[in-house]
Formats: sequence, structure tokens, C-alpha cells
Amino acid sequence: MVRYCIVGHGAFDHNIFEFDEDRFGMYNPDLTITEAIELSSGSDFYDGNYGGPILTVGQWLAQRGDIVSAISIVGNDEMSNRYIDYLNKAGINTDKIRRYDDVSLAQCVYVHSDDDLVLDPPLWEDNVTGRFKKLPFSSSLRDFLARHDVLVLPITEPLAGKKAAENYLEERADGFLAYIPGPYLTDGSVDFSRTYFKDLLQLTNLLQLNEDEAQVIVKEMDLGNVDNIGDLFSVDLAPKLEYLAVTFGSKGSKLYWLDKLSGDLEEHCLTALSIEGSDVEVYANTQGAGDAYSGVLIRSIMENRRLNLKKKKRVGAIQDAHRLAREAAAGMCKVMGALNRDVVLAGSTDIASDNEVISGNLGEE
Repeated sequence: MVRYCIVGHGAFDHNIFEFDEDRFGMYNPDLTITEAIELSSGSDFYDGNYGGPILTVGQWLAQRGDIVSAISIVGNDEMSNRYIDYLNKAGINTDKIRRYDDVSLAQCVYVHSDDDLVLDPPLWEDNVTGRFKKLPFSSSLRDFLARHDVLVLPITEPLAGKKAAENYLEERADGFLAYIPGPYLTDGSVDFSRTYFKDLLQLTNLLQLNEDEAQVIVKEMDLGNVDNIGDLFSVDLAPKLEYLAVTFGSKGSKLYWLDKLSGDLEEHCLTALSIEGSDVEVYANTQGAGDAYSGVLIRSIMENRRLNLKKKKRVGAIQDAHRLAREAAAGMCKVMGALNRDVVLAGSTDIASDNEVISGNLGEE
């Protein structure tokens, strides 16, 4: 069993309260919001699987029965208050840290920026960068972070990410850090004249970027063009980097990894999966594809790291992890409605096909 801790976006799935009737109906033509609430509230868990097609990074990681904890920071803005109201309606105690057994996340702990401890879903969209600069990472929370094998920073405000990573690695020198900076790189939040992003990069074992994010990095770090993104493996830039994934949308994705045993820098390219010919092609939406790609890639890599494989099998295992991530992302692009909750509970090895949403051609490598 692998123990994951998530700091940032990816803690909760998108829930039914975020949708108006029209949008909800596009995903669930046979249900009204009221009916979906009644169905979900009668179950042993409460999540947003009825509300739309989105699974978060945390949910994808949790599907193998591993422990996934999530820490997020909530501010005092309107969106924060709306989420807190939703959690209260869901019967989740927002007054103190507590364990909450949920099909999406085996354990959840959330931290308020003003030392009040509450549960909350992702908040990165709401321009709350300033609220992340003073985090209440006490020694007890540092100890909590250190109990995990992997720290995942999915779309995490960089200053918050740096502080979390430093606290984690101070207590867990052998820990593994996966960093997905996301829109923080492209919306101007990262000030490259300061060092906090570069400091975080120095601690990172796995970095995932899309094409726009990769463009920002190569420009700001004087690497030339995006074809040179592999230069991040330089000892000076990212001495601990082992895996670098770059997604290019319809143009596919590329995975670099440094084989620590042989010292070889490997590269694997995949074209994107086709969605042509699908009955739901008209509804194709990339929302959630990045979460699927991230969660499956990280999960698959960590599963293989525990195995003592020879070089050829190590390469094959990483390539398989890349393929699985691509398939999960393509599946999320084509899901019209909520994923079948029974499949989520069962931890299916192929959620997309179990829901009969994958069709079209598999692209060539």
C-alpha cells in the first residue's frame, strides 16, 4: 500500500451543487439535480459522482486501495463560503480536523489559512494567492505529512507548495514529490525573478506540464524552445527530477525519465487517442483529463518503483504507465455523464471501458 498526501487542488470531486439544471442535464439527461441528491444522500458515502464526469487526482490515486490524504487551504472569499456551506449540508464537520471515510479519499485533512481547521474542495481558481503565504504548518502537521510515501502538489500555489515540500522532506528525506503546477505557471502567479518556484523544482521527483506551461518554463529558464524541456534534468536545475511528463493535447504526450540505476535518460512519445466516430464526440470536453492523466501516471509509476525489475522491464513498465495515463485522459474527454459509482467503489482497472465511453482509434506510438 502506498500512502499519498495531496496539498492543493484535487481533494474533492466536482459536486452536484456546482451545476445548474441545464448543465447538469447535459451530463445526466435522465435525472434532475433533486433526484441525484436523493440518490447520493441515501448511500454510505457522499461525493459528486452524480454531478458530472470529473474525477480528481485524489480519486484516481485512491482506486487501488491506497491511502490518500488531502490538505487544502480555504480563504474567506465567496467561493470558499459556498464550499463550506456545501460540506455542512453534506454533514461533514468543518469545525476541526477529523477523519472522513469517503469513497473518493480514504482520509482527508484540510487546513484553514487562519488556523481554523475546516474541510474544503479545491480553491485555486479564485485568485487566493495572497492567502497562501503564511501557512500554519506546525510540527504536528509536519509529522502528518511525513507519514506519507508520496507528496502530490496538483495545481498548488507555488509558495504553499514549497512550504509543504520543505516540511515534508525535512521529516521524510526518502519521500517522493510529484508536482503539477498547472495554471499557476500561465496566469502570471509565478514570479520568476524570485526563487520559490525554482526552489520547489529542486525538490521535485516528478513534474507534469502541459504545452503552455512547458513554454513558460523554457522561456523563463532560458532553455530555448519546448523541444529542450528535457534539459530540466540538469543537476543545477532539478537535481532530484526522475520523471517529466508533458502533454500536448491532440498532439499527444511525451514522458522523459531518468533511470537511476543505469543513469540513462529515456524518452517515450505517444500520439493522442482519437475520439472520432464516438456517439458522444459532440460533448467531448477536456475537463478532468489532466486529473486522470496525473493520477494514473503517478499511481502506475509508484506501483512499479516497488518492484526490483531489470532494465528492459523497467523501461516497459514506465511506457505502460504512460499508456495507461493517456487512456484515462482520453476516457475523461468522452464521458458524458457521471462515472458509475459501483465501478469507482470496485476500483476497476479500466474505468473508461467499464462505462462504455471509449471508442474510436487508439493512435500509434
